[in-house]
Amino acid sequence: MLRSFIFSAKHILLGEVKYFYLKLFYRVSGTYYTPEIKFQFFLFGTALLVSVFKLVRNKNNSLSKRKVIFIILAIAAANAGIIMIGRFNQTSIVFLFPLFYLLVAYTLEGLASKYKYTIAVILFITLTAFTLSNYAEYKGNSYDRYLNEISKAVKPWDETLGNLNTEYYFENGRLHDYRNLAFLKDKEMSFEEYIKKNDIKYIIFSEELDLIHELRPKWDGIYGPMNYYDEMKAFLKNNCILQHEFTDSFYGIRIVRYIGLKDWKIKIYKVVY
Repeated sequence: MLRSFIFSAKHILLGEVKYFYLKLFYRVSGTYYTPEIKFQFFLFGTALLVSVFKLVRNKNNSLSKRKVIFIILAIAAANAGIIMIGRFNQTSIVFLFPLFYLLVAYTLEGLASKYKYTIAVILFITLTAFTLSNYAEYKGNSYDRYLNEISKAVKPWDETLGNLNTEYYFENGRLHDYRNLAFLKDKEMSFEEYIKKNDIKYIIFSEELDLIHELRPKWDGIYGPMNYYDEMKAFLKNNCILQHEFTDSFYGIRIVRYIGLKDWKIKIYKVVY
């Protein structure tokens, strides 16, 4: 019984790790931006294979060999930590990249200087090119411009219901983001009661909510089940006045797959009774 449970748990966790790396490779994401890193996957995989091959062939207990073993063990430990915590999100890769780059550097040891430096320069140029291409995807998008549009209708100290990506505009505790609304049903609280209880003066409604509701339950993981959607729309119609409206193709939606596909509408309403 115990052996069967351990086998099942191991199978599930290894599947999660595999899926974690596949998502990074194919840039599958919800709200996290994942850059193009296919080249790094091939580079790191090659470095790992070459390192293991060199370790098997090298019988000497040299300092360089011990360092490579330490790096490989550190990579294994980082993966074990991800498994133990169960935090399979894209940001976890930041713990592994520095270790793999060190492994690449040690892989080049032992080569003749002219080959070592030539390969290093080629890798540096290639990695720089990929980094710049990732930056170029979104260089035309301005977060300051997005917040400036919001400032035309809402002050930083106003109690506001809005998207999580507006957090840096508001004073601490003034933003009530959409994720809180998923718990209204558990608390047996209506949308209107939530607005009154938190003394919310403004509602920043993103077209993203319409899309998530239309495609439910596909994106329920973003803000939770939107059981409040119809009530929210009715409240906006009957108890709010539209103060400002603008579009933003980047910050108008947090789902990475839909960023840049269109100019997403953002409407700012003032609550009135």
